[in-house]
Amino acid sequence: MLRLLGTNPVYRNRVAHMEVSGPQDARYGELRTPLSPSLAMYLDQKKSGYILTSAMPSTASGPGRM
Repeated sequence: MLRLLGTNPVYRNRVAHMEVSGPQDARYGELRTPLSPSLAMYLDQKKSGYILTSAMPSTASGPGRM
């Protein structure tokens, strides 16, 4: 992916610096500022394997729409 950025004419002149670093061990700690309630709920749901999403009713008309 990084090589593609450097060769793609759209991005070639926009990339100023690329650096690849090796893997690092995870660092755990406490957040200074808590996550927003909606993000915290999403991450809790993702951790449990069940993500609840809200669906807005469509207002568009056409085939298959009410």
